[in-house]
Amino acid sequence: MSDPPLLSVIVPCRNSVTTLETLLDSLLDQRSPVSFEVLLCDNGSTDDLRGFARNASTPGIDLRYVDASEHRGAAFARNRGIGEARSEHLAFCDADDAVGPAWVRSAFEALQRIPVVNGSAVPVSHEDFADPDRLRAYRHRRLRGDVPADLPLAGHGNIAPALMAGTFAARRNFLLQMGGFDASLWRGGEDNDLSYRIAATGLSLQESDGMGILYRSASSARSRCRKSFHHALSLALVCARHDA
Repeated sequence: MSDPPLLSVIVPCRNSVTTLETLLDSLLDQRSPVSFEVLLCDNGSTDDLRGFARNASTPGIDLRYVDASEHRGAAFARNRGIGEARSEHLAFCDADDAVGPAWVRSAFEALQRIPVVNGSAVPVSHEDFADPDRLRAYRHRRLRGDVPADLPLAGHGNIAPALMAGTFAARRNFLLQMGGFDASLWRGGEDNDLSYRIAATGLSLQESDGMGILYRSASSARSRCRKSFHHALSLALVCARHDA
């Protein structure tokens, strides 16, 4: 058996085949000698993600399919990835995003010093995501690639420490000590819930400049309203749970 990778990248997926190629291209385009695997954690897809993982032409990426369909929600899918990962160093991103050119290296190097590290995100239009040249220019121009020796404290959201489930990294044993993600929060808010539990240990979240991602802006006012509505519901639940 080959040596385990230095980093396991965990990607929760649900009907994500149409966007995964962009994510995988960004993972191939890494300025990094760090070996890594990518776990596609299938949370009930109907678009043959298993076949995509089997047939994907991704030289240089150790791509693995993980069945995470037993329980609905990205939290459960991420937990399955934590259990199946071959590395003790884990990084998380979403299937419809694109990671920066120093994302893998930044995650791995930060985890040599601290147990969990946050990333950052830049919104990009659907039109820009559809243009490979424009998207590549965005990645190299707008996502910082430096890996500072002293990581700054991460910013706070409006109710909680801002752990970003779509771009963060952690040591596996740390996440297991935290109990992983709460799979009962299948509508969202699982990252805020984990943030509160991390904060309760006295640990302050820090942020790596190099762990930037590009994410797709909502394509219409209606979808923005729907997303905001569900986000507000999940935040209200988390606030109540933690007496915030």
